[in-house]
Amino acid sequence: MDLCKRTQQLWRAYLIAEETEALSQVLEWIDPDCVVIGTGRHEYYTTRQQLIEALGKEIMERKVVHLEIVDEWYAQRELGPEVCLVYGGLHLRVVQTGETCADMDTRFSMVYQKFGEDWRVVHLHQSMPDLEQQDGEYYPKTLTKQVREAQNLAEHMRRLAREDSLTGLLNHRAFFEEGARYVKQGGTFWCFVLDLDDFKQVNDNHGHLAGDEVLRRVATVLRSSVRGQDLVGRVGGDEFAILCSGPKGEDEIAAVARRILTMVAKETNFGFICPGLSIGIARVYDAEDLRDAFHRADKALYQVKENDKNGFSIERVD
Repeated sequence: MDLCKRTQQLWRAYLIAEETEALSQVLEWIDPDCVVIGTGRHEYYTTRQQLIEALGKEIMERKVVHLEIVDEWYAQRELGPEVCLVYGGLHLRVVQTGETCADMDTRFSMVYQKFGEDWRVVHLHQSMPDLEQQDGEYYPKTLTKQVREAQNLAEHMRRLAREDSLTGLLNHRAFFEEGARYVKQGGTFWCFVLDLDDFKQVNDNHGHLAGDEVLRRVATVLRSSVRGQDLVGRVGGDEFAILCSGPKGEDEIAAVARRILTMVAKETNFGFICPGLSIGIARVYDAEDLRDAFHRADKALYQVKENDKNGFSIERVD
């Protein structure tokens, strides 16, 4: 018997039927104890009656849509004198009020068993493959997606925990935590504390959106003015910090400070004058807590604030 033809009729009746009764003839081709497994979590039926009840609900839900078969294929394989496997695939188009809503691919396998002179479906398995599934991926893509999404979420949360949301720099906590690990590695380190001069006037006169843009642009300048391995953080509203390694003496570190001031001064595309920048710098000594060096740099910063602003000061050690 051509069970491929019977299977085609069964699918067409199911896809085109607008009422459950219209399926009555083809449903007789399904054994009362047929087991049906579908893609969805709850698509598992162990009797024809359960399948009929589910089909009734589905037909009611798809009153507003029409399914079209774009392409289909069927194959038949005998498993024994009274058992036959039919498998294949359907490419469907979902149409609503004359417009295509979606395309779907489905794969299926049906096991027919001969009862007397008739063949009935005793097992049906139908699935909707993931269109993004790669060659060589033998387990459902949904599982790998879940793993990847969990990894992406964990990475996103990790970034949120360490990054300043406005500038993308290290936040206060991450700057000191990573800085402490950095210092323990050994070497020569300098701590910069940087503060925008009269930044409140930017927010008051031009709005907080303009103020946010100034902070983002200054953050970009700070990142580009030091080496890739140096740490740059936003540790307060308009206060930044840098942990710089490498320069051995004050002349070298002063050159870094002048470069930062020059680059910030060139940021003039705001429609208003960019505020100046005051910088305090302190050496980080061996086995010293980074916060102690930060506080000393902060004192040097306020020496600049008390004078002409828009400059730098290196802590003097007697």
